[in-house]
Amino acid sequence: MVLNLEEFKKFTPKKKTIAVMGKPIHHSLSPILHTEFSKETGIDFDYIALEVSPDEFPAALKLAKEKLCGFNLTMPLKQTVIPYLDEADKEVTLTQSANTVVINNGRLHGYTTDGVGLVDALLLKTETLKNKAVLILGAGGAARSVASALVASGVVVSVAVRSEEKGKAFSSILPCNYVLFDDIYDKYDILINATPVGMNDDDLPPIDISKLQRLTLVYDCIYNPPMTKLLRDARDSGIAYDNGLSMLVLQGAYSEQYWFSADISNAVIDSIMRKLRASQALARLAEVHGKSNIVLTGFMGCGKTTIGKMLADAIGFDFVDLDEKIESEQNMKITEIFSKYGEEFFRKLERNACQDCTNLKHTVIATGGGTVIRSDNAEILKKNSLLIFLNKKLDEIYRNLEGSTNRPLLMVENVHEHIRSLYEFRQPQYLERSELDVTFPDGAEPVNEILLSI
Repeated sequence: MVLNLEEFKKFTPKKKTIAVMGKPIHHSLSPILHTEFSKETGIDFDYIALEVSPDEFPAALKLAKEKLCGFNLTMPLKQTVIPYLDEADKEVTLTQSANTVVINNGRLHGYTTDGVGLVDALLLKTETLKNKAVLILGAGGAARSVASALVASGVVVSVAVRSEEKGKAFSSILPCNYVLFDDIYDKYDILINATPVGMNDDDLPPIDISKLQRLTLVYDCIYNPPMTKLLRDARDSGIAYDNGLSMLVLQGAYSEQYWFSADISNAVIDSIMRKLRASQALARLAEVHGKSNIVLTGFMGCGKTTIGKMLADAIGFDFVDLDEKIESEQNMKITEIFSKYGEEFFRKLERNACQDCTNLKHTVIATGGGTVIRSDNAEILKKNSLLIFLNKKLDEIYRNLEGSTNRPLLMVENVHEHIRSLYEFRQPQYLERSELDVTFPDGAEPVNEILLSI
């Protein structure tokens, strides 16, 4: 439920109610997050979203004291709330930023859970923060909360700023170094983007990470879009990365502790994180891409069927393998169809199968390796499906195809040379005809990489 101020005036809570306030607020995943927490913990409460500007905040706050037992704050209200707090946690006092408020007998007690949530999120991607040099981009409220928590964890923190004035002001509050954006050089292990740059799909990265060859992890506090250009640069450079959704979930768990003394396990947090990534990807599939299905394409052996089944399970979609569909309809294996009728006959069957897929909804479709090499097939599939290229390296393809006996195009001499030649011919065509291409850094979870890329 999303309410504006006038609607909030008329709102009557039916049970304990928490809200998130900010503007804009429609994109917020917090209502979904805390509804999931309620299901998992058994704590019965409602969670609503309030679109409130700084000018409207005093009036909203007065109503909140009457109707809510607590609230979260997002941009631009984390600093706006400070003068209204009756009590403030020491981190709030230090950083002048609060994202969680408990209402008790009309009194407001403010906390900041952003920093501790971010530290926990980083530890999902790196075993330790000890002796790590961290660079934070930005000097706003989010950056202060993050820097404070990292300093408390014993991390050496630097903050990148646009002016000496901002840098000096930041380091007077927290024991951090500062560096101007133009003077950043390679001495950092972890990069954190705490600026809003990247919130628009067409935003350029806030920094060129090629200047930072020592990086082992890039974290973007933005979670919508899930794959910012900064994270894409990190992925393409083979650097571990994550977006702000993990921080959102982990800071939300701390908020639940403040409101309800809730004890939330790591297993619950992991489950909710997966659900939110899937929910966000489905929303973007429909709203950003205007599609109802997902098609996976790529070279033979890239994992289209295996990954497709896992993806369908993760997002609650049906699954169709085009080759299996054709085999079932013809009552014979692909190798038999090639042997008896030739490749062109098979390609006609394949085109008909693609056409059938235009009638499907909420389905993950795995294509054969040659399906979208024919441009008409690609155009048919793209009518209602997002075409995603699973871009695997050749050496991984070799490993996956080792010993394969059911692929007609591999029934040749010098099979390794044939695979290489075919791979080099097809890769540019997959890239040209697909709407997204997804690569898989070492150790990456394939489904997670796809969900981040949608």
